[in-house]
Amino acid sequence: FEVGRVFRSGGDEGRAREELRVAVALTGLRGPRSWFGGRDRVDLYDAKGVVELLLDALGLEESQVRPLALPLLEEGRAAEVVVSGEPVGLFGEVALPVCEAFDLGGPVYYADLSLDRLRALAPRGLAYRALPRFPAIQRDLALVVSAEVAASEVSRVIREGEEGMLTRVTLFDVYAGDQI
Repeated sequence: FEVGRVFRSGGDEGRAREELRVAVALTGLRGPRSWFGGRDRVDLYDAKGVVELLLDALGLEESQVRPLALPLLEEGRAAEVVVSGEPVGLFGEVALPVCEAFDLGGPVYYADLSLDRLRALAPRGLAYRALPRFPAIQRDLALVVSAEVAASEVSRVIREGEEGMLTRVTLFDVYAGDQI
């Protein structure tokens, strides 16, 4: 995703109109590769879900989508997002000729919303939390345990021993056999 200022014609006195927007592109697998996860690919409903999550985070519960035709998006697979009767953005599947022109290896889904319009429609103030002073650190640990031990038990023991610094535990692979 990217948040940035967009300049378009149609401003006052023939000048450009400036607007803060967020754009999101989705492609590939829905989740990270793992031994227990599926190989589901993102789809149009993931793009719609991103839009709905943003609207919900802003407290904008009453939204509508209506069909939209744009040359850069697949016909019948694009929609305009409307909040309180005002268009605030769109989402859809990027048209196949566009994907081919940029040599993209699979379908791409796109969402684009006006943050200026959404901010004006938001019913409540937004809370701000400063970014952490130090970046997160990821660790990849290999543990040898009996095959009878459940993954949930391994996760529970790791969480029990942590001292307030751990934010997530993801068990992502299983190695078995003589090589261990």
